[in-house]
Amino acid sequence: MRLNEEIQHKLISKGASIVGFADLKNVSYQIRNDLTYGIVIGIKFNPEIIKKINPGPSLDYHNE
Repeated sequence: MRLNEEIQHKLISKGASIVGFADLKNVSYQIRNDLTYGIVIGIKFNPEIIKKINPGPSLDYHNE
């Protein structure tokens, strides 16, 4: 198994909904420092809690 697949599997097993990888070599050095790759992790929120954040975040949203 390749390293990115291992990382993706581990993150999803810990609750991530989606995992992505990015090549940062074309990003300005001042932004990326010495990093050449990035990992993006997304976690799906409960839709019922998201519906309740208007006009602003709620305690349920904070706890989620």
